[in-house]
Formats: sequence, structure tokens, C-alpha cells
Amino acid sequence: MILSNIKKLLIFGGTFDPIHFGHIKMLKSAINKVKPNLTLIKSSIKKQHSKCIY
Repeated sequence: MILSNIKKLLIFGGTFDPIHFGHIKMLKSAINKVKPNLTLIKSSIKKQHSKCIY
């Protein structure tokens, strides 16, 4: 798919640690509402609410 042809892009991101049915339900709902040409799912490496111990 050529990026210039993308009219609607949906980006779904988070830590997904672990991924569960709530994440899937939210993503499906967003896809049904937005009807994107392309969906990107980005998992974060660092947990945003975790404290660094080193």
C-alpha cells in the first residue's frame, strides 16, 4: 500500500502487558467507528507507570 493513498490512519498504542480482550474490544470499536484504510498497533517497551530501579 502506498502511503499517499491512505485517507484514514488509526494508531493504537499502549503497553499491552499482557494484551487482553479489553484491548481487542477497544480496537475493534475504534476500527468500526473510524473505518481506517490502515491500522497500526504499537506496543510500548517501557511501562509508563513503572518506577525505574536502576
